[in-house]
Amino acid sequence: MDSALLSTAPLAALAVVAVLLARAAALRWSAERSGRVYELPADYRPVAFRAAAALLVLATAIGYAVQLPHTGPRPSTASAADTASARHPAP
Repeated sequence: MDSALLSTAPLAALAVVAVLLARAAALRWSAERSGRVYELPADYRPVAFRAAAALLVLATAIGYAVQLPHTGPRPSTASAADTASARHPAP
């Protein structure tokens, strides 16, 4: 298996969990707001817990993403110098 795929799989899982928690918080908030029409008591604690959990998971995902190694191609200085001299030949 590709090592880049293995290193980004936890990041993708954390992102999915953060999105699901944020969605659950938004749905619960909407349900609590709709109950105000019927003068039902509103309890926003579950909304706050889900939103805080989503932020915590998102912060964890960002912290994990910052520590991932950069595996993309890096131009070497020798090849960059060669291409610069090829574009502007010496007189």
